Amino acid sequence: MFRSFITFIKLPFRIKFLALEVFLELCLACLQLKSQEFKVLAKSLGESEKESSKEEKTIPDEIKFLKRLILRIADLLPWKCVCFPQAIAGQRILNKKKLASTLYLGLKKEDGDMKAHAWLRYQQYIVTGDNGIEQYTIINSFTHEVLND
Repeated sequence: MFRSFITFIKLPFRIKFLALEVFLELCLACLQLKSQEFKVLAKSLGESEKESSKEEKTIPDEIKFLKRLILRIADLLPWKCVCFPQAIAGQRILNKKKLASTLYLGLKKEDGDMKAHAWLRYQQYIVTGDNGIEQYTIINSFTHEVLND
């Protein structure tokens, strides 16, 4: 934990700011998942059953770094912060940057049990939850329209 703190102190300001934003969004997403019904939360996730562009473009380094930050900070939290709050936090951060993304919810049957998973895609790049997504059947997707001012 101390090593993580020292590493954080050495980071450039804009990365520290992004890390703080990730921390706050993960906390908010976890809180919302515990306190709100899904139908209420779903309205904030964007338009249902719609997908953003899967355009093949070069992915900015900031998006790749955001992916690593979300995973790292989620691991450091004292409570369980799994795929769904990670995808929600990532989507909110990308929305603030006016970048369209799609949050997916999927199910699979494993050993007689249903397993749920959430992941976030920006263009063709999976930002969160990229472990084994091809095994899941997509049951819904949520996309925010990005309005250029």
